[in-house]
Amino acid sequence: PLIFIRYESLRQYLRLYPVNSAIIVANLVMFIIMLFNGDPTRSDTLVKYGALTNVPGYDQNWRFVTSLFLHAGLAHLAMNLFAIFVFA
Repeated sequence: PLIFIRYESLRQYLRLYPVNSAIIVANLVMFIIMLFNGDPTRSDTLVKYGALTNVPGYDQNWRFVTSLFLHAGLAHLAMNLFAIFVFA
């Protein structure tokens, strides 16, 4: 359907939507960092990089922010970035 079509160029998108662009870049950078330092589909890797958990000792407040940029696999990342790019 036409709802999934963007009519601006990439340069226009970057200029018009700088916050969305920064979020997309932050998600990609975090995923690449996790790829080089462990398997992003493993829960121990996700917890190491800031996922929310109820395990004692891992209840730091910074996890509320960092967990927004973690993705458990390439499909999860791709669908979230698609949603940010098209709908946000």
